[in-house]
Amino acid sequence: MMKKNERATLLVVIATGISSVAVQLITIREFLAQFHGNEFVISLILFSWLILGGIGTLVAHLITPRYWQPSSSRLCWLSFILAALSAVQIFIIRELRDFFFIHGSSVGFYPTLAYIFLTIAPYCLLLGFILPYSLFVLRAETPDYSGTRIYITDNIGDITGGALFSFALVFLVTPFKGIFIAGLPLVIASFLLFSSTRKQRKYLKIIIGAAITLLVLVMGISFEPFSLAPSEGKLVHYHESRYGRIAVHQDNGQYTLFIDGVPVLSNQNQSIAEETIHYPLAQLDNPQSALLISGEGGIMKELKKHGLKTGDYIELDPEITSVQFRFGLIENIEGLNVINQDGRAFLADSDKIYDAIILNLPEPDTFQVNRFFTDQFFSLV
Repeated sequence: MMKKNERATLLVVIATGISSVAVQLITIREFLAQFHGNEFVISLILFSWLILGGIGTLVAHLITPRYWQPSSSRLCWLSFILAALSAVQIFIIRELRDFFFIHGSSVGFYPTLAYIFLTIAPYCLLLGFILPYSLFVLRAETPDYSGTRIYITDNIGDITGGALFSFALVFLVTPFKGIFIAGLPLVIASFLLFSSTRKQRKYLKIIIGAAITLLVLVMGISFEPFSLAPSEGKLVHYHESRYGRIAVHQDNGQYTLFIDGVPVLSNQNQSIAEETIHYPLAQLDNPQSALLISGEGGIMKELKKHGLKTGDYIELDPEITSVQFRFGLIENIEGLNVINQDGRAFLADSDKIYDAIILNLPEPDTFQVNRFFTDQFFSLV
């Protein structure tokens, strides 16, 4: 039969897995927002995460139990620190980006790698340390305790954390709220582990430790709007959709839509809207239908001037189209049909014929956008 302390320790391991996977995914999305959605950043994060986690595990094997005796109370404190570091990590990633790099600049490969490696180092090193340390805690009571069992338990936590993020957090909450929700089970599990040790005289300390950890997590939530405020103008809308970060900045009557930190359109860039629509449609005698992949401020007003019967507007993220209509970045004209679907997928499945297909996309700096600049795509068109 499983002992109470063993049960509590395994609960901490599961909670660590839940928290760490959710934090990893939130961290990846945060770096994508800070480095303009370039998916190559993901590989650098995973590389750094694995290296640092391995170093933390190695340190645990080198110093435990030879130089640092394993104990449940120490595991509790380490878990509290890990939970608090998750919020601190997101704060550091956001605040130091513009400190080390010019705002809006495209950062090179090695500076990006160095920035990622250093900003996630404290969390990843401690995360790599905690799992083998948990095994040493269990082996202090049961010397032949199976390492396989604790790693399977960790995998259960990892799977749960991935499911929590993929089916709930990414749809419902902002990064700091997600950090709080993912960290809460770890704080509770750590407190229960301490309770199983029956060290009544230290209850006050552990309560204070749990309270401080929760305070750090809550402060992250209250800090969120200020961390995203622009240096000029003000933030009037912010939302984390499943596709990325959406923000609208207002400055002297101009509304600018940002996606993953990149300004994609504004309501006062009339010349681009005119060039996007009139140059291609002026070459057609009597266009009746057009497909527009991604929009621009004022683009529908220009499209309306050509008297089209139908105009299909494709935007992958429904939240983006909602924001565009809400802030007057595009207007709802007669015959407009909004389609929230991937542009390539729509063209592959549709048998509809258009007089014109207009692409209004940024430079192919990401894999997502680059798909629209290939021979295969133009053959599909």
